[in-house]
Parts: sequence; structure tokens; C-alpha cells
Amino acid sequence: MVFSIHKSLPSDSIGSIFKRIQGSSDHRFAILTFQSTLPTRGATIGKKYSVKGKALWSKVFDSNKELKDWQGNPHEFGGLFKIDVILDKDNKSIYKSSGTSGKGKFDDDGNFIATFKRKEKERFEWAGGPPEVVNADGSRFEGSLIPNNSDVEVEFTVYTTSMSPGTRLEKVIIHTLAEMPVREEPKEEVPDIAKAVTASKIDTDIPF
Repeated sequence: MVFSIHKSLPSDSIGSIFKRIQGSSDHRFAILTFQSTLPTRGATIGKKYSVKGKALWSKVFDSNKELKDWQGNPHEFGGLFKIDVILDKDNKSIYKSSGTSGKGKFDDDGNFIATFKRKEKERFEWAGGPPEVVNADGSRFEGSLIPNNSDVEVEFTVYTTSMSPGTRLEKVIIHTLAEMPVREEPKEEVPDIAKAVTASKIDTDIPF
């Protein structure tokens, strides 16, 4: 009897699997197979949360993922997918109570901003790569950029490790896409002919 585990499972799903194991005629093989699929090295299956807010500086696609750290050094795990989200009081409470080790920060206007990240390469394939980005109806988002101040919902997982709790970005749901700012082209200075003529006369007139 073989059981396969994919991504993070809630505790009730794990319980149902153990009940199936108890009903198996080959308990030891089933349990061994179940254990071999779980994360190792101190990591355990986590719990998922979701918060809503305004997106800022999103880099959640292969085309705009972060390749270097703040010192200019390439990331050892490939690219880094990340998104900042402005959270209101209620969503900030969800974020803080999730057990994440993320501290968040306040901007100059007093807005609380949480940052969610996901590595391109991880020990387990399902834990790496770009996050899922979808529209509000669940369909795949076909764009390659999320403008600032778009209304989004972020799903993330908080999991325990041998050190501090880990937080992993899982999905970005776009509820309302903000308009892209219009880029103004630099205006070419047009010479003032009248002033040029006046200046020329001043330079050429000979006083008597």
C-alpha cells in the first residue's frame, strides 16, 4: 500500500491517511512510505494562511524575479520571488498571529507592510519555483506585472524548522489590477525665435 504526500497538508488530512494505514494489511510498508515523503532536516508540514491588501513592488514572475541580494551577490538558490503587501489592522493581526518570523515594517505614512518570499530552488521541488498567480475567478493571470496598489490576496505557509519558523509564499490572487502609470516622454525644448531675434539685434546694434 503506497501513500504519496504533495505540498502542505492540514492535520485532518494526515489523520485520515493514518486511519487508512491502520486498515492496511501491510502496516510497516505503508508507514515507511508515508514517512519517506515528509520533509526532513527539522522541517515539518506547515499551516496555510491568507491576507488581503495593496501590492507593492511585486516580483513574482520569471521575467522580474530578484537575482541578486542587496549587496549585489547572486542568490545561491537561483531567483527570489517576492511581493510586499500593505495590510490593514485585521489582516496585520492574521499575519502576526500566524507564527511567522517576519517582522514587517511601517512606511513613512504609517502603513504596515509585510513581505512574502519564495525561492526558485528548494530541497523539495514543490516548495520552489514561482508562486501561482491567478485572477479572482481562479483563472491563470496572463500578465507579467502587478502594478503597485493592486488589490491582492496572498496565500502563505508558515512551517517550523530546527531554527525559527519559516514562511513561504504560495499564491497571489489578483482581485483588482491597478492601472499602470503613464510614462511621460521628455519634452524637447523649442527655441524661442522671438527672443533669439531680439538678442541678435542687441548684439549687432551699434550705439551712436
